Amino acid sequence: MLKDWVETQATRDERKSDTSWVEPYGAIDGTDAKSEAEAIVLFKQDHPKWKSWNLTTLTQKWLDGTTANYGVILWATNEDTDGYDLRLRSSEDYDTNLNDWPYLEIIWWENLRTVYFLKDHLGSIRATVDEAGTMVDYDDYDAWGLILDGRSLTTPWSSVQGTAKNKFSL
Repeated sequence: MLKDWVETQATRDERKSDTSWVEPYGAIDGTDAKSEAEAIVLFKQDHPKWKSWNLTTLTQKWLDGTTANYGVILWATNEDTDGYDLRLRSSEDYDTNLNDWPYLEIIWWENLRTVYFLKDHLGSIRATVDEAGTMVDYDDYDAWGLILDGRSLTTPWSSVQGTAKNKFSL
């Protein structure tokens, strides 16, 4: 979005009380919202499914202060085509009986560094070292693949989700 709006006041025609969108629902032409997509996701008719967007570049612009944070708009390029239906749950749809209400997941790293995974003959990651060779994480397993009590070292970085073959930048 390129203009500020108020969630509790935004309607089809207004972005906030007494301030109209250029077009109903907001013009996606560079006036109300950017005409180029920040992220593109191909939707198939395989619903209901979770969808995700990578907005890393946009988020960095918000943090740098080079772009104002007015949020994003989710737009289907085929919204006027008969037979296509795009429905999204919003936070207002929250129901304690449902496990599929939307959420925002932010994965953040302050200090990027490279780590290396040391694997055993079975391919299990046994230890993780940084570029200086300092061990930052390790696990010892029994013959059944279970972690041995008291034989693990975990550091804050290990809570980061990710997989890698040889090298992983944090």
